[in-house]
Amino acid sequence: MCHGGLGGGLEVMAPRVGPLGIGFSTWRIVYQISAVRPIARLPCMEQIGKLVLLAGAALVVVGGVLWILGRLGFGGLPGDIRYESDRVKVYFPVVTCLVVSIILSLIIWVWRRMTRG
Repeated sequence: MCHGGLGGGLEVMAPRVGPLGIGFSTWRIVYQISAVRPIARLPCMEQIGKLVLLAGAALVVVGGVLWILGRLGFGGLPGDIRYESDRVKVYFPVVTCLVVSIILSLIIWVWRRMTRG
């Protein structure tokens, strides 16, 4: 559960001169802001943590699929642009991007048709 507020504290290390020499004092400054309302609330740490874990899991799945496709010999489709010279290698997967775009569009279209109602 998120707990939010517009107050907080700040610890400041300040130099001081005392009978035993120069040292540091810790001052705690506590402030409360009550007249200002927040424009937007930030998500709490639990929600951010779940989002990061979900994004990490998605990256693992995508990475695994790409790794398996590479091991199966999928190195691109005809129509992908390749340029290789002694020092430079450029690969731009034009047709592969089009195929992936069409597949993702179909998946999203089917999902929206199924969840509409």
